[in-house]
Amino acid sequence: MYLMRLTYYSTPSITPEHGGRTTALKDNLAASRKNNATSGITGTLFFNDDYFAQVIEGHRDEVSNSFVRISADPRHEDVIILRAEPIDERLFNKWEMGFASITEQTEALYRKYSASPRFDPAKMSAESLEQLLAEIAQSAQEQAKPEPQKVRRVASL
Repeated sequence: MYLMRLTYYSTPSITPEHGGRTTALKDNLAASRKNNATSGITGTLFFNDDYFAQVIEGHRDEVSNSFVRISADPRHEDVIILRAEPIDERLFNKWEMGFASITEQTEALYRKYSASPRFDPAKMSAESLEQLLAEIAQSAQEQAKPEPQKVRRVASL
């Protein structure tokens, strides 16, 4: 199997016809997760008011097909590919499509990978953007783990 990773960013163009940003994002994620599960694609999507940034991984035919759909989607404008290359292993092997938006935590991580005070993938290398999204995904995965059960000691009879 020929795996590849594609990293891109775009400008969101979500209009009222898309049902507003929240509805459009939910619809987009639901469709992505369904399609990606059947095609073996993994990755993550980051969104703020100014940009979509995404890493897509999988078989090169599936990644190419997915990217063709994304670039034809009217919710994306000015689509810029930062990197498309063959890979030996995935960064997002457990994520059919992760999602993150701006929070205090993601802003702190962003400042770790960029000199710019606001999220601007145009001012980032592909490697920096991929590592940022990988760290955000890892952090989300750790937060989703259930806390260990506390053992309650019961006095013997």
